[in-house]
Amino acid sequence: MMASGGRLQTMSTFRSLLKELRHCHKDRPLQNTMAYNYIMDQYRKHQVTSKKICKGHNEMQHKAQTYATLLFNIRKYQELHLEHRGQGERSVKATAEMVGFELPKKPDTPS
Repeated sequence: MMASGGRLQTMSTFRSLLKELRHCHKDRPLQNTMAYNYIMDQYRKHQVTSKKICKGHNEMQHKAQTYATLLFNIRKYQELHLEHRGQGERSVKATAEMVGFELPKKPDTPS
C-alpha cells in the first residue's frame, strides 16, 4: 500500500523534529524528554487528519515544520557562534595570518 504525499511529508517532518531533538538532548535518551513526549502525544492526537479537530487542513503540518526549522536554525546558529565568536584582542601577526598574509621578516642587524 502506497502512502499519500501528505503522509510522506508528515513523516519527513516528524523525522526532522526527532533528529533536531537528538542534537538538543545528547546527554540522555530522547524518550525520557518532555519535548519528545509532547511531540509524540501531538502526532498521535492528530493522526487521522487535522480536519478532525476543525483546524485548517495543513495547520498541524505547518506548525511541526516551523518548529523543526526553528530547532535546526538554533543549532546552526550555536555552531557558527562557537566557530566565529570573538577571541579578544589579536596581535598584528595573528590578524595577518588569519587573512592569509605574512609579516615581512625583520632584517638582521649587525652588532
